[in-house]
Amino acid sequence: LEATDANGDFRGSENTIQVQAAPTIELTAIPATATPGSKIRIEWTVKGGANVSKTFLRWGRSSKNYFNMGSFQNGAPARFSYELNTAAYAAGDLFVVAEAEVDGKKVVSAERKLELAYEPEIKDISFPNSVFGGDKVKVKWSLDHVNKLTHTNVHWGATAGTYDQFGDKITSKSFW
Repeated sequence: LEATDANGDFRGSENTIQVQAAPTIELTAIPATATPGSKIRIEWTVKGGANVSKTFLRWGRSSKNYFNMGSFQNGAPARFSYELNTAAYAAGDLFVVAEAEVDGKKVVSAERKLELAYEPEIKDISFPNSVFGGDKVKVKWSLDHVNKLTHTNVHWGATAGTYDQFGDKITSKSFW
């Protein structure tokens, strides 16, 4: 700031105003999917301001409805992390936000969705122990943890470990 008189001569003192960017928070590392029962590391970054009096994760089963909260952390604006144990949750979506109080102001990250899904598993495979050349063979199997089946393949071969033949694009859920 400066003040001048009628002749344009400087008559005032100079003051400096420090402008700080508004604090922000961003989820920087969160997987898109995880297996129920696993532990996953979620990271977020707090920028701006001088003091983070508390920061934590919040999550829940529906968007904008976060019933759960991770442990509080604090310090200077920086990168923070939390290990979320998904043992209490079945397959489905979790919605996650990071929250912080920076210089007395609450900031909340954009919401991210984490899908909890079991890995598909092939089980209960049955087939004859031996066959004659030219015989048709019925192979049965079942799948666990499959929501949408696009196709499955059956591979076989004459030598163990060499599967050079296969049946492709079997799309029925009754695999007979």
